[in-house]
Parts: sequence; structure tokens; C-alpha cells
Amino acid sequence: MDQKLIISLSRCRLFCSLQETTLAKLLDEPGIRRKTYSPGAVIHQQGDPYNALDVLISGRINTTMHDANGKTMKLERISAPDVLAPGVLFAVDNALPVTISAESGVMILEFRKSALKKIGEQHPEFLFAYLEQSGNRIVSLAKKLRFSHFNTIRQKAAHFLLEEMHTQRSSVIVLPNTKEFIAEFFGVSRPALSRVLSELCREGIIRQQGRTVTICNEQILRELVDSSTLK
Repeated sequence: MDQKLIISLSRCRLFCSLQETTLAKLLDEPGIRRKTYSPGAVIHQQGDPYNALDVLISGRINTTMHDANGKTMKLERISAPDVLAPGVLFAVDNALPVTISAESGVMILEFRKSALKKIGEQHPEFLFAYLEQSGNRIVSLAKKLRFSHFNTIRQKAAHFLLEEMHTQRSSVIVLPNTKEFIAEFFGVSRPALSRVLSELCREGIIRQQGRTVTICNEQILRELVDSSTLK
């Protein structure tokens, strides 16, 4: 394994507690292989069994979920270095709940269960990091699925802005993604999202300059969320 790959792996939160010399030895073990994908390639289909942990070494991937009616929801964009679906791997039903596709050119290291078990036995700190990553991803997915229950784009936008306000701990927030990505995440068109944000600005509920949004009336945003079917 080359040094550049080891450095990338060491920057992944799952492996950052391990020394580079330790990683170099681990990567020589059986049960680990390298894979590459071109932009747009499907890495895993929703419903596929997930039998090895994919560690994203370079590039970006998107995860999408498809319901029985054929509706597609973009859930997450993940940039390297990171791990893909750690909570699914050791589940009794290890079918992937999402489709994973390459947004850019992608390199992945695939870790078989046997390799992960060996690392966990030798390095307890790795095991704790794995559990933390699994928990964080499950919580994140649950939050994103909540958007499917909102009836209007205004409600989705209000909930999204309040969540970012809480995460960034400020009434002045920076949108974490482009409008195109946020619109796909909401399951709407970019023009439709832009119209709603413009309406919120005209009504004095928010101010927006580029990707910076100032929450001017938090109460109205909360009332919009409370008016949803989740009430």
C-alpha cells in the first residue's frame, strides 16, 4: 500500500486513533482490497447485501432512497475520507437501505468482516470509533427521513433552517450545501426552493446573502414546522 493511501486513511475518523505504521501493517493483511469507480457509477443498489465495509479514500458519493412509488430522495453527500454504512454491516438483515453512487471519480478500500474483527480485537479504540460512527450515521439518517413527512416546501425549509441554526448555534448560518443539493434533498426543483426562500425573505422571516442566511423570526419558522402533519 502506498504512503498517500495510508495518509488518507489516517484522516478518516474511524482510523485516526491508529498510528500510520500500524495502518501500514494492517493494510497488508488479507481481507482488504482496493476498488475504483467512475463518476456516475452505482457502487451499491438499495436492497443489496452489505458484506464488507467500504472506506471512501478519495472522491465523493451520493446516497439516495427509493420508495414503493418510485419517488427518489437524496439523503446524503459524503466526501473522502469517510466510511459508508457502518451500522448495516453487522446487522442480521444487512440489506442496504440506500443506493450509493459515485458523484466523482472514487477510490474505496473494502474491509471484510474478518479484517475489521481483527483490528477491533487488537485496537479497542478502533472498536469504540466504529460504534460511534455507526450511531452517528443512524441518527443522521433518522433526521433526514423526517423531511419526507412535511407537506410543503415552506415546512421543509423552515425545519432545515432551524436544524442548521441549532447545529451552528447561531441565528446567522451558512448553508452547508448548494441550493441544487438542498433541493434534491427536499425532493423538489431548485427554482421551487429558490421561490420559497425568496418568499421568506420578502416576508422578513429571513435575510439571505449568498449562502449566508440570517434568521430574523425564529417563531414563525417554528409555527410553520408545527403546522405540518407531525403536529
